[in-house]
Amino acid sequence: MAPPERDAPIYDEEYLPPPSHPLRLLVALGALAAATVACLVWFTGTAGLAGSTATEDLAAVPEVIGLSEAEASTAIDDAGFVIRVVPLRNVDVPAGEVFRQSPPAGTKAPVGSPVELVVSAGDEFVLVPQLYGSLESDLAQTLFFRGLGLGEVTYRQDPTTQPGEVLEQDPLPGTEVAAGTVVNVVVSEGPPDVLVPDVDGLSQAEAVQILASAGFNAAPVQRYSSYVPVGDVISTEPRAGREAPYGSTITVYVSRGRAPAPPTTRPPTTTPPTTEGETPPTTRPPTTQPPTTQPPTTQPPPPPPDGGGDAAEPGTEG
Repeated sequence: MAPPERDAPIYDEEYLPPPSHPLRLLVALGALAAATVACLVWFTGTAGLAGSTATEDLAAVPEVIGLSEAEASTAIDDAGFVIRVVPLRNVDVPAGEVFRQSPPAGTKAPVGSPVELVVSAGDEFVLVPQLYGSLESDLAQTLFFRGLGLGEVTYRQDPTTQPGEVLEQDPLPGTEVAAGTVVNVVVSEGPPDVLVPDVDGLSQAEAVQILASAGFNAAPVQRYSSYVPVGDVISTEPRAGREAPYGSTITVYVSRGRAPAPPTTRPPTTTPPTTEGETPPTTRPPTTQPPTTQPPTTQPPPPPPDGGGDAAEPGTEG
């Protein structure tokens, strides 16, 4: 027998599901964003680590303390590093033996980077070399190959040396010192600036002597002057009282007296213009001949015809 049918409930309004809570939605979105960021960070870090490992090879620094300098150098070179040896006096370690290294053994360092080996010089003594006149840029290498080090470097102006030259050293050359001793030096800054003395009005010879005593070279230049006597100094360049480098050249202007008078001006000669290729005409003075004063020649008339009477004119009948 079939169950009886039931009538469906009747609602006055259409049923709608309840709205979801907004807080739950925000929490879900935040969790999704955090997960995304975490993934990006992990991916970036992994890629960066892989990149750095690929572009920079690292190797462990070998243990070389207690080895001879030759043995330690071979080990460091085989590991792919650059060797830097520093000799140092050490009475407790046999000469030629490594007693310190940097970086320490086992350190991971880039292949090709330097490894410093401090090698005992024992009780060895060396002679301090002559450094006077050497250039500051060469000191470290010169002392290094002698088993010595460069100590304090001070500077001082000096009128007789070029900048960078060694003026003094301590210990002195030839001194016997322990290997690894440092040598202090004084280096020249070059000549100082000094005041130009006043030599205006002095003779050229006196001016040159005074400038030389002050450390300058003189370059005389002759000039006309209406006020300073011949042979005396008019002025200098740089001027007196100004500073100039010791050993530089001072221009000395020396009087040669008054300038000569300008030449007398004459009226210009007028020449008629000529055409290129033509010879200008030569003007000659007119020739004047004196007048001839001779008496006129008078000829007597012809005698009359025979028969007397006047002669008839031609073509006239009597």
